[in-house]
Amino acid sequence: ETDFIPLEDLEFDEPQTSEVWTYEKLALSNVIANHCADLADRIRTQLEATDPNINFEICLMIDNSGSMNFFDKPIYIAEALVIFTETLRRAEIPFAVAKFGSKEATKVILKHFRDSFSLSKGQLLLEALEYNESTAPATALGRVPPALWSSDTPKEVKRIIVMITDGMTNENIKDDYLTPVNMHKFSLSILHLS
Repeated sequence: ETDFIPLEDLEFDEPQTSEVWTYEKLALSNVIANHCADLADRIRTQLEATDPNINFEICLMIDNSGSMNFFDKPIYIAEALVIFTETLRRAEIPFAVAKFGSKEATKVILKHFRDSFSLSKGQLLLEALEYNESTAPATALGRVPPALWSSDTPKEVKRIIVMITDGMTNENIKDDYLTPVNMHKFSLSILHLS
């Protein structure tokens, strides 16, 4: 025979809410804020040693594919996004943020160089990453730069794209990557998350 305990006699722990790390919490945390301040100081020091007529425009492109939603990748991306934006904001370097995924995606530029930036806009960047598309990095390199830049580059502007991806793609033809790099004259750096 089973003993039953009346529901009103049971004691329940208060429900635990998991802490959500918003853009603001990350950006204002001591570790990240201090790191960004240090990086911004280092960047400014490096820029002082270069030609003062050279300006930089840096775009962060984030892989929004389904494979980026596994393990701790979304946490790493959130931290990288905050460090990227907060460091460049402090260093006063124009930056853009784009996401990439399927070849049919229409909303890829999340922040243009000319757009203002705030903590709430940073939160919108995090929320725009849904990790529910396929991976098409070469296609994205063909679409994002023309949305940001004209094909003729002023010689006093250095263009840089930093791409975060896990590299799980079928787009593996070298020229599909090099053509947009050469056409829009930008440097490409890839941060590979595995």
